[in-house]
Amino acid sequence: IAGISTFGFWGIILGPAILTFFVSTLRMYVILKDKNLI
Repeated sequence: IAGISTFGFWGIILGPAILTFFVSTLRMYVILKDKNLI
C-alpha cells in the first residue's frame, strides 16, 4: 500500500520486484556463507 501512495502505478510493480531481489540476494549470501565460499 505504501508503494502505491508513494510511486503510483509503478510502486505496484517495482515494490515486490525489489523486495524479491533483496530477499533472494540475502538467501544466496547465507547459503554461500554456510558453505564457506565467501
